[in-house]
Amino acid sequence: MFDFKKQRNILFRIFARNKFSGSRARVILLIPVSLLIASMLLGACGSDVKPTEVSAGPHTWLINDIPGLLKQLPPAGTVFLPPPSPEPDQLKGWDHPADRWLDLELDLIKNQQSSPIRASRGLALLMAGFNDGLIVENLARQQGLAVSENAFLAGIAEPIIIYCHPVLSNFAENQTKLATWVDVWQGRSQPADVEAGFRLGKAVSDKIIAYAREDGADQGRTYLPLDLIGSPAEIMQGQAKLKPVAPGKWQPTAPDFDLGLQPDWGKVKLIGVKVDTNFNLAPPPAWDSPEFDHERELFRQSQLNLSPEDRQLAVYWAGGAGTVTPAGLWFQKAESLARRDNFNLVRTVEMYSLLAVTMHNALCVDWSFKYQYMEARPIQWMSTVDKNWQPVVKTPAFPSYPSGHATVSPAAAIVLSGFFPGDTQQLQQSAQEAAHSRLVGGIHWDIDNKRGFELGTVIGNEMLKQNSPLTNASAGVIRK
Repeated sequence: MFDFKKQRNILFRIFARNKFSGSRARVILLIPVSLLIASMLLGACGSDVKPTEVSAGPHTWLINDIPGLLKQLPPAGTVFLPPPSPEPDQLKGWDHPADRWLDLELDLIKNQQSSPIRASRGLALLMAGFNDGLIVENLARQQGLAVSENAFLAGIAEPIIIYCHPVLSNFAENQTKLATWVDVWQGRSQPADVEAGFRLGKAVSDKIIAYAREDGADQGRTYLPLDLIGSPAEIMQGQAKLKPVAPGKWQPTAPDFDLGLQPDWGKVKLIGVKVDTNFNLAPPPAWDSPEFDHERELFRQSQLNLSPEDRQLAVYWAGGAGTVTPAGLWFQKAESLARRDNFNLVRTVEMYSLLAVTMHNALCVDWSFKYQYMEARPIQWMSTVDKNWQPVVKTPAFPSYPSGHATVSPAAAIVLSGFFPGDTQQLQQSAQEAAHSRLVGGIHWDIDNKRGFELGTVIGNEMLKQNSPLTNASAGVIRK
């Protein structure tokens, strides 16, 4: 049974989350149900990604006119005296400010139960802001502006994090209160430097957020199936049913029958990719072909022979809402490696920003193909073969092909291998495990993982080719 009441409430929460208010909200909520359903079906997702042109000069991601930004910098404001210094334990870790802000962002992703695609975008905006900001800061210092670096980074991070997590804004505000004055408390800056740093950082974050508001991600639309059986009254009363879709095509699945997540995400702008770049993916085998018969049998056999290690792998990489998501798992690896190798702030931010932007792009491309091919999930077939079977992890609410984990993981491994060539083998193994976890987890066909891995490899290598700050970009290339 299709629970329309539940899905209607989800739609209303989406409107609230996207800050529709006042007369605009009243207009939306007064739309008849039939028109609401129809409007949600328009603009089906395709594979037409919209990339952002790479800027010339210093390698910025989203800020193209640094001299112009500095010319438009607001005049100096009030200089405040610092509050009393907190206990030394509270100041630990601020010699790695990018990590402190990363850790907060990962906590908020988990606490807000962000989806994997929104988590990746948030990380990309934050780290692109840091990367571009350090280039802005360097030019500002050359022009004679004395800046507190921690206050500057706080001026970038706080607005971006609040934009991504408005209901958890107090966490960012509390960290800003600490970060703003660290350099003064530790004797590296004066109060006037704090004012200048935060003002400059805010100018950077304004640019990042202005970009984000136009990148196509703030639509919040969910996918509503065309074929509902029932009158409008039955739909409103939760008595409608889903018509059977064409064999092999996706539709909402048990246990919650959630509507498809963000079908337009494939149209979100890519970052740092030349406008003439195309990423292609062949369609999956036809559902009634011998090739897909093989896929179904391979899947069934994988579920008959699950080991405790398989189950553990599936749970570790699950990365759904309420976790740091797959992007966060890769960032945890990146943070550990950067600390091990004593990366300075500039090197850390170069690596973090390339990693975050690459994963964001990989998921945007992956999403475009998911809703183009609309491949069924394994549970849709297994429920007809074995009524007692259940996947190890919950089936996500979007089409199957290709696997997002299998797409984003090799792309992430390629980027990290470029910075940590001695760890290439282990990083490749982690990427392969992430992909395989979706098969043993019961939520992807093997073809989803194989084709996704190939796609992610192309994306990762292309990102290094076009954007790498590395002296030897080829170190990060994963070859079959």
